[in-house]
Amino acid sequence: MAALEATSSGAAASYVYGDFVVSSYLSALAMLMDREEDVQQLRGHRVVLSTFSNTQTLDLFKRIGQHLSLGSRYFVVLEQIEAYRRNRPARTMVYKFLYKHIKAISVILSIVSVFVGIFKALRGR
Repeated sequence: MAALEATSSGAAASYVYGDFVVSSYLSALAMLMDREEDVQQLRGHRVVLSTFSNTQTLDLFKRIGQHLSLGSRYFVVLEQIEAYRRNRPARTMVYKFLYKHIKAISVILSIVSVFVGIFKALRGR
């Protein structure tokens, strides 16, 4: 599809606007893949569907990613990712803390709820 996009007669009009949609999408996918685990994660989310192994899929995307035309969509996606990283650090840190310490937090909340129940019972007497 990327080759068709680059060689079709409509590609000249697309090139004027820098709008290589398929190539931009494939380049963004190639950017997301650095390890075989990344490919497996993308398979788990059904972003990548392939009969190739994780190694072969990673190799394919890394090779074609070097030769694709980058359109304006690619740079828009990069800008959105950067804006997300800039605007969400506190939320990400809170989520990371809660994810790592969920067991300890649940134990502390259980103990606090027991003490609240005891104090309410003592206060009611």
